[in-house]
Amino acid sequence: MLVYEHSFSEHPRFITREEHIRKLYPETLERFRMLWPDAAASPGGAPPIIATIMKVSSKQDKSTKSVSLRLSYSIRNAKNAAVDAEFIFFLKGNAVRSLAPEFQDKQGSLRAIRRINPDSDDDTAVVEVTIPITALGTTEHKLKARGCLVKEAQVLQCSKEFDVSFPKN
Repeated sequence: MLVYEHSFSEHPRFITREEHIRKLYPETLERFRMLWPDAAASPGGAPPIIATIMKVSSKQDKSTKSVSLRLSYSIRNAKNAAVDAEFIFFLKGNAVRSLAPEFQDKQGSLRAIRRINPDSDDDTAVVEVTIPITALGTTEHKLKARGCLVKEAQVLQCSKEFDVSFPKN
């Protein structure tokens, strides 16, 4: 009977492997583009869009009676593709009504959308949207929100819920 003995101490750690992959990525991508200028014509077809939300935050502005929401993101493989950054609002787990048509979804719920048009295959940026208190369809000012990146009704990624506090009148 042959017994194979392997020491995990010889196996590279995840972080080491990830660092190695990150170093090789630009060279690999350059070679891929040289072989297939049109990625859709490659044997694997067009690569999927990979979206990562790095941070979401909100900031109350009492002087303008509004809230500014920020979403920092990274998107790969979406050059010239329209991707939406959407903020959805909740109160006790339920959607919040909006009084402003520009901040309403089809059901009349409070939603803020900003279009992102990445101009490279590896885009990292911050999108910001300001919502006036007049858009709120509730007397409650402390809400929960979630930021999402969406492409043609397909959710690419959503953040965890975070607190949003609108200023009082």
